[in-house]
Amino acid sequence: MPFGAYCYTSMSFGLKNVGAMYQRAIQTCLADHWGERVEAYVDDIVIKTKNEEDFIDDLRQVFDCLRKFRWKLNPTKCIFGVPVGQLLGFVVSNRGIEANPEKIKAILRMHPPKSQKDAQRLTGCMAALSQFISRLGERGMPFYKLLKKWTAEAQEALDSLKKFLTSPSVLKSPNRATADSPTEDLLLYISCTTHVISTALVVERLDGQHTIPRQHPVYFISKVLSPSKIRYLQVQKLLYTVLITARKLRHYFEEHKITVVTEFPIGEVLRNREATGRIAKWACELGAHDIEFRPRTAIKTQALVDFVSEWTEHQVPEKPEVMEVWKMYFDGSLKLEGAGAGVVFTSLAEKNLTEYEALLHGLRIAISLGIQRLMAYGDSLVVINQVNKECDHSTESMDKYCEAVRKLEGRFQGREYIHVDRDRNMDADILSKLGLSRAKVPSGIFVQELHHPFVQLDELSIPPDRHILTLDAPTDWRAPIIKYILNEEIPEDKAEAERIARRSSSYTLLNNELYKRAASGVLLKCLSTSSGQSLLKEIHTGVCGIHAASRTLVGKAFRAGFYWPTVKKDAAELVQHFEACQFLAKQHHLPAPQLQNITVSWPFACWGLDMIGPFKKAQGGYTHVLVAIDKFTKWIEFRPIAFLTSAKVVEFIQDIIFRFGIMNSIITDLGSNFTGSELFDFYEQRSIRVKYVSVAHPRANGQVERANGMILDALKKKIFDKDKKLAGKWIHELPFVVWSLRTQPSKALAGNTPFFMVYGSEALLPADLKFGAPCLQPDSPDVFSEELPGLPPDRDVEFKIDLVPGTVPVSRRPYRMAPDELRELKVQLQEQLDKGFIRPSSSPWGCPALFVEKKDQGGKRLCVDYRPLNAVTIKNKYPLPHIDILFDPGAKVFSKIDLRSGYYQIKIVEEDIPKTAFSTRYGLYEYLVMSFGLTNAPAFFMYMMNSVFMNELDKFVVVFIDDILIYSKSEKEHEEHLKIVLTRLREHKLYAKFSKCAFWLKEVSFLGHILSEKGVAIDPSKVKDVLNWKQPETVTEIRSFLGLAGYYRRFIKDFSKTAKPMTSLTKKNAKYLWSSNCEEAFQTLKKLLTSAPVLAQPDVTKPFDVYCDASGNGLGCVLMQEGRVIAYASRQLRKHEANYPTHDLELAAVVHALKIWRHYLLGNTYHIYTDHKSLKYILTQPELNMRQRGNKKNFCKLDTPDFFHLLRIEYVTAV
Repeated sequence: MPFGAYCYTSMSFGLKNVGAMYQRAIQTCLADHWGERVEAYVDDIVIKTKNEEDFIDDLRQVFDCLRKFRWKLNPTKCIFGVPVGQLLGFVVSNRGIEANPEKIKAILRMHPPKSQKDAQRLTGCMAALSQFISRLGERGMPFYKLLKKWTAEAQEALDSLKKFLTSPSVLKSPNRATADSPTEDLLLYISCTTHVISTALVVERLDGQHTIPRQHPVYFISKVLSPSKIRYLQVQKLLYTVLITARKLRHYFEEHKITVVTEFPIGEVLRNREATGRIAKWACELGAHDIEFRPRTAIKTQALVDFVSEWTEHQVPEKPEVMEVWKMYFDGSLKLEGAGAGVVFTSLAEKNLTEYEALLHGLRIAISLGIQRLMAYGDSLVVINQVNKECDHSTESMDKYCEAVRKLEGRFQGREYIHVDRDRNMDADILSKLGLSRAKVPSGIFVQELHHPFVQLDELSIPPDRHILTLDAPTDWRAPIIKYILNEEIPEDKAEAERIARRSSSYTLLNNELYKRAASGVLLKCLSTSSGQSLLKEIHTGVCGIHAASRTLVGKAFRAGFYWPTVKKDAAELVQHFEACQFLAKQHHLPAPQLQNITVSWPFACWGLDMIGPFKKAQGGYTHVLVAIDKFTKWIEFRPIAFLTSAKVVEFIQDIIFRFGIMNSIITDLGSNFTGSELFDFYEQRSIRVKYVSVAHPRANGQVERANGMILDALKKKIFDKDKKLAGKWIHELPFVVWSLRTQPSKALAGNTPFFMVYGSEALLPADLKFGAPCLQPDSPDVFSEELPGLPPDRDVEFKIDLVPGTVPVSRRPYRMAPDELRELKVQLQEQLDKGFIRPSSSPWGCPALFVEKKDQGGKRLCVDYRPLNAVTIKNKYPLPHIDILFDPGAKVFSKIDLRSGYYQIKIVEEDIPKTAFSTRYGLYEYLVMSFGLTNAPAFFMYMMNSVFMNELDKFVVVFIDDILIYSKSEKEHEEHLKIVLTRLREHKLYAKFSKCAFWLKEVSFLGHILSEKGVAIDPSKVKDVLNWKQPETVTEIRSFLGLAGYYRRFIKDFSKTAKPMTSLTKKNAKYLWSSNCEEAFQTLKKLLTSAPVLAQPDVTKPFDVYCDASGNGLGCVLMQEGRVIAYASRQLRKHEANYPTHDLELAAVVHALKIWRHYLLGNTYHIYTDHKSLKYILTQPELNMRQRGNKKNFCKLDTPDFFHLLRIEYVTAV
């Protein structure tokens, strides 16, 4: 400028980031009202109010916020109290959301495009109005065809679009749940063509001037299918339409119930258990929403056509659909040659196991056809009577078949099984014999081959060396919690599953016992209901029982370290059933007087002294009892006496002094035995002050009077018997009564017992020994913190994000969330801000935030979709441990520790913090700690954990990311190992989640394996669904199955040979043809996975045996030690190896074994067994070809040629 250079002191127009900074400032100002009564876009603020009465108050609150942050308004551009306004290019009113008339006029004024740029401009304008235009993809299809040449078809489409925009739809917003009204249900109309799918989300609402509910559009969606999706079947396209709508309008689907109105049975397709591939995946995704599929009548079908093309304002109420009753005839036949089944369906419009197979197959077909009401006819009287519950099941196998029928019955709204004579079931009978004979099937008959029975009758036998955790009874309340902790197994009922998942968060397993963590952090041993009732009975009437009230019983049970859910109810019932408790119960008619506390500052400084009696003369001549109580600890001392003399009182006090020291004062009454001269001399010599209580004021010594009453009450209940006189037995019960009072919690001691106040720990009672009171774990409460205390300390390891050179910042818009998610988002953002894990950001990076379900305790976890950032991040190749080298042989005791929010315990280097920015509805934030979803997070965390436990690795600790496994050979050794691990965690300020920890286990599940003293086995929970795995239909599904089987290949003998028919289908350019060999391999692998042996752990101090063999199919080897298998290994022959001579092929098998088990064999003694005798001379043979010389080097690499022996054939593995 000619007048000089100037600079701005405030934010100026034209700067790149002014919009983002302004938006953050306005959101901070209006944060308390954001989303409820205020919306803002940069400098445009909209205040929304449902009732006119609240408008002024809402306006005042917004103005107060603006005044607080000193914002200034432009009055000439402000409008107040208007029913209609514009925001972000839309017209908003109480009617709903309408398209901006200016945008519509822009399209109406358009001339036919003359260039590709004009066509792109037209499609851009259409996209801006996409949510107001039904079937936009189909209407605009002519515009999308290459965008090169303007055709007559394109002109017709433009005219049609202009005509449609002359009366655009008004979108309504569905009502959310309030205290006065529930959430509105929404309807979803779908439409598909060859290239385009379209949906319309609709709300049905009764307007004041109409008696019939009217349907109003909420959102229109249209999508042009890609070439790969054009080939979808019609049903798949319909399902894909619903899926796309659920993804785009997820906030509606999560808050409202959605009813999909369609004439196709796509709901039955989704619920079909036989579904595989993409349909099964879609079913899982859609299953998270409350979606109902409702068929349409003929009138409704016509309404759909009119609706998709142009909106139909009035809808006729839907008539109830008449459910047709279908009839199904089934029959089965069994002969030596095989079995056959026949099913015939009839509708109004048109040996026992094989009968069950036919019935089950027919029910499955009926479900796939969407039939709701079914009448099934069969000529097997046994089957019909069993499914109708008219006779008992005769065999276990028929029980299973009948149970399978019961499971399918729930898919029908009505069904009936009717027995008919064979002559009335001829059609099904003929079809069953047709299936048996394998004859040519006439045209018009549908044939489906069944390769295996509907019900698998083969049960898995439990290996004798496996330990099974047994429970007291089938209905034990602990069973579902233990199953969830061990295998994450939950009941099928959704409500029960959520309850178990929620409750299990406060439980853990120690030494195969279930424990509950109390609010104080103490572990309570969980008992079955029957054991708990026995415990209460022991506390109530046992050796140390005083027939206490139910509340006292519950307190003693909890204090002893036991828990079960019905303890309060069981205690109340127990007390009610004892006659003595009811007969001698106290009757309180007057309110308790106000107590006057006597301040005592030191234990055993002041004692109350009194006497009880006379009693009926007991054995030894005892008639009275001296009682003393310490005012501070409430500890009671007693002594039975036969003669009322001062000397007896002196002896009693002398014994107390020898045990607890000289008291400062004694409070007693004016009884003659307490006022003798001998006592006065005793008090004076020891400087003990004596305070006498007058007869008129006995409450001045109220504590000892209260102790007297409790002793008398307990004695009465202990010796109560209406039929026998047991009054003289009081002397025998007196010590037990006083002991029980010493171990009884007291309100005056803040819930503690006198024994605890005196000795600093609780007494060990008979009930503790009988029922096994727990040794309290953990002894490191600081490690098992409920929450992370805040930012982690500075560590040697900090998370870094190294980017590919030339990378520019990536940013994505935030995902839309449902109202419930937005409320949860606010809460979790504030929690993480308070802890210091995140902070507001102005970074150019930004990935969208989302929620994922928590597995252990329900609820939602805030995560970030870091896929854009991960795509440009250099991957850290830090290795993770392998299952083969993790464990030490001979381990007998195991513990597992899971760190709490492990990733949050590592900081991010300061320069990389902006890269972790994530965008939300409430602004942009960035992490100061390592977040979930970052590609290199596992590698950095693994590096930190290895650094922490470097001295303990491969000795007694295994670490896999945030899971720590401690293994020991004895319980004493395990105790030391636990202390070391907890000390390491405490030193490095790492925190564990106690509900996911398990201690002192005989076997433990880790990385999909079960570890025990016997060895390593496959975790049954990981393969429990393998038997029900359906036949793969695509190469991807084959790879998925082989991936699971390959992970456990060390347990499967001849794995490569068995899986070869399936692996051949995964080769490049291989034609997919599922043959009988593939089916046989598939079934064999399933059986092997579910019946795999327990493999021994290798002991490096003992020699190994390696058995090798080769054939034209592949190479196989077995590693053994002392006759027990350690691992199996096999592989298929490579293409060039098929030409090897026998000698070289057998040598290749040996070399293969030496390579894969090198870590076992290096430096140890081992023997190799093979059936090829000439291999014995491989080390000394003078003339070797080049291949043999190369293989010979593998022997030398092991550096133990002196211990390499080739002996006779003792075991040969088949390949």
